[in-house]
Amino acid sequence: RHFFYPYAGDGFQGGSKSDLQGPFNAEIYNARAPAVWAILNEIEPSLYQRNGNPYYPDAHDDIRPLTGNETVWIDFSFQHTEASTRIQTDNSPWPVHMQAYTMNDGTIADTNYLAIPINAQNKEAALTAVNYMSSAASMFTRATPEIWGALQAFDPSAAEIKEWDVAFNYINRHEATPTVEELAAARTTDLHIDYVNKINEDWVTNVLNA
Repeated sequence: RHFFYPYAGDGFQGGSKSDLQGPFNAEIYNARAPAVWAILNEIEPSLYQRNGNPYYPDAHDDIRPLTGNETVWIDFSFQHTEASTRIQTDNSPWPVHMQAYTMNDGTIADTNYLAIPINAQNKEAALTAVNYMSSAASMFTRATPEIWGALQAFDPSAAEIKEWDVAFNYINRHEATPTVEELAAARTTDLHIDYVNKINEDWVTNVLNA
């Protein structure tokens, strides 16, 4: 009982990689959902247990210490540098033999976005912050494994980015981190939010409270 999965609505896949990417399709969803609930109910005895019941954490931080002390053997993360960052941290570091890997199919390529609400009271200050976070210097800092190690989304032809090519080339990939090529080979995009909301709702009914 050394396994868990974090979020019901993330990564609901099956069939082709494209037919679940558009707006919600009830026919496709209703055809595939029962098999998903059946599998998730079937694996419950193998999940990490508390008080005789499968443990579904409220937040990812609840499970990370259990991964670090190897009570839980697999941790799911959107961050491909999760293992390497946790190995190198001074706060409850993970064992050095931890290794991140991609699934053969269905590795979600999630992208973060910066947005300013239309009714923001301090738009100028928000723009200043967003402009800095979008700068090459800030992206380089976030890309370094010691800070975060996050992959950055940018226009490689932009003049500012070209000036930082050499610096980015000096970022060393930790041995516990998958290569960019490995990530690209298995990646698929995230689901439409309508699927995510429906899956989360139905997971509670068909798995958590079943």
